[in-house]
Amino acid sequence: MNAPRSVPGPLSRAEASLDRLLDLMAMLSGAVLFLMMFLVVANTLTRKLFNWPITGAFEITETMLTLAIFLALAYTQKVGSHISVDVLNRHFSGALKRILEFSAPVLGAVCFGWATYASGLYALDSYAMAEQEWGSITYPIWPVKMLICFGLGALTLRYLLEIGIIAHGERAGAEDGQ
Repeated sequence: MNAPRSVPGPLSRAEASLDRLLDLMAMLSGAVLFLMMFLVVANTLTRKLFNWPITGAFEITETMLTLAIFLALAYTQKVGSHISVDVLNRHFSGALKRILEFSAPVLGAVCFGWATYASGLYALDSYAMAEQEWGSITYPIWPVKMLICFGLGALTLRYLLEIGIIAHGERAGAEDGQ
């Protein structure tokens, strides 16, 4: 599915605001990936050269990977980089293509809306019980679960925005019948 373009209309301010947030989240995701790469290299070097691994590197890396993934989900949807199957779509008529174009974000909004709600409850439970990550280091895990919920919520908002854009006929290519 192609990413919607910004056009003047009732949703353009909402799209611009959400896009700024998604851009920031993507930059944070990239920064987390860079730091994770640095940590893995530093851990490997200290372990191989000095037989002194960085304490907690595994636990920190798994947390960083989770953050990098969930912070980038909505941005990936914004730019249209999620995997899509176009093999059958190119053989469908214009009306069927429009139905599929509308139903995909509706299904995404429903599924990821539910996932946002469920992960939010899970994060609140984690906070209430002061859940900890146990390993070579111990740290609270609920902030990571809250950020998972935040990332899923941003993806849900992106899907809802796409539904509005399609419903208002503001999707790129809507004018030429695509």
